[in-house]
Amino acid sequence: MSEYHDSQLTAFGADLAQRASNGDTKFTITKATSTADDLSQTDLSQLITLPHEKQTGEIDRILPDPNGGTKVKGTKVSFDNLNLTESYPIQAMALYAKEDVDGAKEQLYAVTTAADPETMPKSDSAVMFTFSASIYVIVGNASQVTINVNPDSFATKEYVADAIANVKVDTSDLAKLSQDNYYTGDNQFKYDPVNKDGDAYGLAKNIDTKVTDNADGTITVNGKTYTPADDSKVVHTSGDEEIAGTKTFDTAPIDKTTGNPYITAKAPGIPKLAVTYNATSKAFDYTLTAPEKDGLSDIIQYNLLWKDHSVDDWTTVIVKPDALTGQLTGVDIPKTYDFKAAAQNAVGSSDSTDVITVPTVDGNIYGASWDGSPSGTLQRTDAAVGLKAGINGAQNDFDTLGPWGLMDKTVTDSYGNAFVWVPKFYIRKTQDKSKPLSTWQVSLVKQGADWYLPNCFYDFDNKKELDYVDVSRYEGFIESGHLKSKSGVNPTSNVDINDFRTAATALNVDGKNGYHLWDVHTLDALQVLFTIEFATLDSQSIMKGNADNTGTSLINTGATDTVKGSSGFVTSGATPMTYRGIENLYGNLAIWTDGLNISNLSLYSCDDATKYVSDTFTYPYYKVSYPLISTNGQNITGLGFDKEHPGVTAPTSFNSNSYNTYYHDYGYVDGSGNYVVYTGGGWAWGAGLSGLWCWDGASSTYASSAVGSRLLKKAL
Repeated sequence: MSEYHDSQLTAFGADLAQRASNGDTKFTITKATSTADDLSQTDLSQLITLPHEKQTGEIDRILPDPNGGTKVKGTKVSFDNLNLTESYPIQAMALYAKEDVDGAKEQLYAVTTAADPETMPKSDSAVMFTFSASIYVIVGNASQVTINVNPDSFATKEYVADAIANVKVDTSDLAKLSQDNYYTGDNQFKYDPVNKDGDAYGLAKNIDTKVTDNADGTITVNGKTYTPADDSKVVHTSGDEEIAGTKTFDTAPIDKTTGNPYITAKAPGIPKLAVTYNATSKAFDYTLTAPEKDGLSDIIQYNLLWKDHSVDDWTTVIVKPDALTGQLTGVDIPKTYDFKAAAQNAVGSSDSTDVITVPTVDGNIYGASWDGSPSGTLQRTDAAVGLKAGINGAQNDFDTLGPWGLMDKTVTDSYGNAFVWVPKFYIRKTQDKSKPLSTWQVSLVKQGADWYLPNCFYDFDNKKELDYVDVSRYEGFIESGHLKSKSGVNPTSNVDINDFRTAATALNVDGKNGYHLWDVHTLDALQVLFTIEFATLDSQSIMKGNADNTGTSLINTGATDTVKGSSGFVTSGATPMTYRGIENLYGNLAIWTDGLNISNLSLYSCDDATKYVSDTFTYPYYKVSYPLISTNGQNITGLGFDKEHPGVTAPTSFNSNSYNTYYHDYGYVDGSGNYVVYTGGGWAWGAGLSGLWCWDGASSTYASSAVGSRLLKKAL
């Protein structure tokens, strides 16, 4: 014997039922269909049509809720095998519905699947078999729903009258208690007959005298006039009926089989949604929390929607109830994104959460200030207050914050060069020597008009900001006329700045011009990041670099590849250092720093890396506002500051404290002649002579075994 599961609403059906329950719409159940497809593994809620429909059946009758409710309707549907050319199992039956509005489409409303399907046999000529089933579905409010019933299922009064008149009865049969009997002739009863409840039947003479049809819709019974009830508007205790209107109950209706009260389900409450940006994985982490009320129906799924804040189209991610945490990838930096979510049960969907807007960048300001004290110790400011900055694997809070958290040391280009990806960020500097007070601040978001973008993040040809600059992980070496950044090689030295510049730009092909030599603007950006992170001007107190290796040798690239943490140094033997993947930012080789030219203590700079050239003091080079001071190598105590060009800094004051105060680094400025600049200090110079602020000048044709280069690649 066939057996079928309870009907399940589709998402379309659940939505119609919910809105009908609220009185917001009306709809019509239009037809019934069947299929031979096994849908046991199918998410029925997402169906719009029944797959591979075999037949369209007839809706013969409307069935009321067997428990007298107003939110459930039944249909008596039937399928026959007239002209059916092949047998099939009725694996599922479906009801379709259409909203009663102009332009509405007929869609799948509910599906009933088989636990043990009935087989519909084929028949080439006549109807040999009919399969009927009662399908009950939630409709929200029965008064809002119409069911298309096959008019062929009704009989006219004339048809019934004729059929009764043509009934032939075998009058030879005797009356039997177990059968319907037809009596002829006079039949008399010794006792007045009674009905099954023991009530006596009335006699015709008495009925005629006590009940009178007044022909105006009323009757008179025993002298009193009544208006009979409209039977079509009366609820009966048996039979299938459509009950319209709102009905209330003092107590919930009871299921006669289980004795349990019926419960009316509704859409769930609104869930909670939390979203944070994960700088490490460059993705969004989300957490959904189930609503306090599930609408008395299990949550089927959560719909998590997200989009680029600048566009209108949302992308929907289906989240299962047993996996409410996850990650959204494919994020573009530095865009901002919107998020919202809703819960869904069999009845429908909840309202959405409020929209959450999350940027992919940390919008905080991180800073440090210096009161001019000789120690060079800085005070953390803004969001940097209280943060720790460890090396060699010790705790470093900056690893997930601001520009530091986005730096990526795993980048390679098509030549196989290794780079550190440095995100675009903005800088604000102040300097007041009268107090004295100097400040450095950075943010991934431009915070005001007095903040500047380092020129390494700007495309001067197209006049637009760039999202990043790639800084070579390793000191450069020249191979086949090209400047490279690779591990395990001896970095090239004893080459002048002009030849290094040529080797760097030789990598540019197909009209691209992103490759160039290490320059003053990238140095400025990394000096500021280092200074704020470690809150000191004494870089060698954090990591000495290879400067302590005086008189030994230059260290090959890759020596720090196994250093733990974001920054650190080799702890045995020679001590090369790495700052966030940039090996030997200072100490192993002094690095030619392009974009600077000196003439007789006047400093000139150029903003556009594509126009760098040595010994030029006219456009595109400009003169900074502060003069240099001649010194034959002393400890730096102050830097010049040009408000119009805050990214171009050079030492302007010195003392003879053997690199133990203020900037704790060596500075050398010749009093006359034309010079270019190298920074950071080299392996043969000794402790104190090689650090973050170390600054020296030389002729553009100068070459030294302690001076090398570093490759840069702008995002052009």
